[in-house]
Amino acid sequence: MGRRTRGRASVGARSLSSMYELGEIIGEIVAEATLAIGEAIAEAVGAVTGLLQGGMVRVEEEESVDGPVVLVVNADSSDVKVHDSPLGMIKVAGYRSPGGEVRVKVEEREGKNIAWVVAEAASVRIEAPLKAVGVIADSSSVRIEAGGRPLEYLSVKTDSSGIKAGVALARGGGIYAKLDSSAVKVYATPIEDGEYWVDVDSDSSGFTAEISGDKTYEIEEEMLNSTRLVVERTAGREARVKVKVKVKADASVIRLL
Repeated sequence: MGRRTRGRASVGARSLSSMYELGEIIGEIVAEATLAIGEAIAEAVGAVTGLLQGGMVRVEEEESVDGPVVLVVNADSSDVKVHDSPLGMIKVAGYRSPGGEVRVKVEEREGKNIAWVVAEAASVRIEAPLKAVGVIADSSSVRIEAGGRPLEYLSVKTDSSGIKAGVALARGGGIYAKLDSSAVKVYATPIEDGEYWVDVDSDSSGFTAEISGDKTYEIEEEMLNSTRLVVERTAGREARVKVKVKVKADASVIRLL
């Protein structure tokens, strides 16, 4: 009887282990698939808006600003490119569909200049003196180039969208991402030694943050379900940059490189 009991327990343990491993494999397959889908959506949005430019309406908006701004981009079914620019002016130029909309609004709130840009069914380029960037995207493609003036933070909230960003981060700055069926890739350069942060909440998505230089990632919070988390840490010596990380993810692929 003792031998049979041990045999059954052994088989049960192996079965549970196999089921767990199978669940992880399935989750990884799903996550890789959604990553590919998110990138395909981003490419498709860009291609469609490009093809439709002949039947679209030309848009040009300018607003003067005093100092750098917190830029908030709300993109819906659009292709948006964001570039850092010298102080003094925000420029938005491109095309929108006849039923689409492009709006620019600048306001001061709690001592900060905030620039709101709405792009619906449009293909636009935004040039602004950036202090921080927030993106809300639905079925859109957004590309951000802000490698000059360091940002306080980059924040993205996306649904079925693709985001690519190259940014410099001010000391203490970081990246926040809340993702649903999307793909986000961020290449960040810390400008000083010190602490930075990454906070990710991902559902069926792919997220990559590649932070340049000598750094180490410290995972402060981790809640993963059918998700693959890849973390590269500096080994063997004290890193000049420490990145504190919080990750909550379901059926996703998260890479911290």
